[in-house]
Amino acid sequence: MNGASSSTGCEIRITRRCMQPPNKFLSVILIGIAVIAATQLSNRILIGAPLVFTSELKFAIDSSDVSNELNVCSAVLVPNDLLIAHKNDTDEAFHDAVCGDWYTSHQEASDFATSGAAIIGAVPVEGSASDSSSSKSMTRTQYCSQSNHHVSQATKDTFWSHIVPDKAREDWLSCIDLVSRRSENSVPLRLILKTVDSSNVNLSILWNKNMGGSQPKLKGVESTNLQCKGASSGVSIPFEGNGLVFQCKWTNDDAAIGSVVVHSTRGDEVESCTRTLQPFLTVSCEIHTPTRVKTGTNKVCSQWFATANMDGWEKNGNTDGRCSSSSDDGKWCKGKYGQDVSAQSGGVLNNPRFECRGNLGSCRWNEFGTHSSFTGVGGSLIHGETLAGSNSVDIHLCADEDVYAPQDSVNPGVGSPWTLAKGGGFVVEVPNGSTGVLKLQTPSGTSALSVGDSNDLLSVVSKAGTGTSTEWSYRVKNKP
Repeated sequence: MNGASSSTGCEIRITRRCMQPPNKFLSVILIGIAVIAATQLSNRILIGAPLVFTSELKFAIDSSDVSNELNVCSAVLVPNDLLIAHKNDTDEAFHDAVCGDWYTSHQEASDFATSGAAIIGAVPVEGSASDSSSSKSMTRTQYCSQSNHHVSQATKDTFWSHIVPDKAREDWLSCIDLVSRRSENSVPLRLILKTVDSSNVNLSILWNKNMGGSQPKLKGVESTNLQCKGASSGVSIPFEGNGLVFQCKWTNDDAAIGSVVVHSTRGDEVESCTRTLQPFLTVSCEIHTPTRVKTGTNKVCSQWFATANMDGWEKNGNTDGRCSSSSDDGKWCKGKYGQDVSAQSGGVLNNPRFECRGNLGSCRWNEFGTHSSFTGVGGSLIHGETLAGSNSVDIHLCADEDVYAPQDSVNPGVGSPWTLAKGGGFVVEVPNGSTGVLKLQTPSGTSALSVGDSNDLLSVVSKAGTGTSTEWSYRVKNKP
């Protein structure tokens, strides 16, 4: 659904083929699609808090009014926060998105959808959004300066379709198709969309004479992501041959879905259109997480020092306070000694022990490995205490320092790689404390980009924090 130029074009859809009994369940289905889409779509524009639809977003449907039903479809594309803030008024939501507070806080997304200078189909207060002939094209600056916020359906749908994820666009397309199925039993029109080439589609409009009644006349054609040229309003719609033929052109390289609404004196009819866009860019993602790799182990020790000579000192005969403990049999005196040892290379200390030299017999008798205690093991400083008696010996505290060097742990990003066309989008999730690198491959070469940055190929559409990570939404630029 996203991409650059296309080789296959619009699906051909023919409606109004014959009279069929009305389907009384389609009204329920149409309401249902809005509710289903509402409950399933989230994070469609990844800026700020996740944008989640709720089942409370229901709209009144008039089974005889296609424009009302198309407004339901439009709402599928609009972020939930805007719908709630503007009480489901999609015109006011659109104005906020291109002129108001939402534009200020989501400027990257809005400018991406409008390429920085939207051409907006504004509709006079007395006009109808479903009547393209009543709209007036103006720039975003002109539109924002006026008090009337009423815009054409196509303007809204085109705007949002450029920045929402594929799932939202697919749901919008399904909604359009449901509207088309509903109206085929009440509007005597037959629409045929046929691909000419990768950029052009022909639209044929025919009167379904089998439905009876007067011959309809054309009031206008309105399209989303397509620009159609053909007969003027007021022309009678024929029932045979190719009918009224319009030449339609895809308006953007990234547009893969569109719709055409035909307004007539006998009612309105809508058809959806899709095309397959060819891959233009492959993006892979590397997530770099800072870690430390063990590079070696060094022995570190405190200074040697001599213990007191307590040879022959009995525990019960000591009166000067130096006999702070005793041998295991309780007979001979032992003194208590403490030392510290620190890491020398910023590493981690383990395996602490007291080492002894001098009188080997006294070293063995003191059993330093049994009568020693340590604190701070696994850190950068260890404090050790031990007991020593008998003949004087030299002791010092030693430990093994595990030395580490910084090194990134590199893993592929979730969903990577992505094969994209112009306008294609993807979302990169970067865990807190990590960084991301995007590797870009096109037919003309390769390049790299830090996650969070844009370049001549990719544009950051939005950014959102999840608490444990940051999600970046990207789109391939329409005309890189």
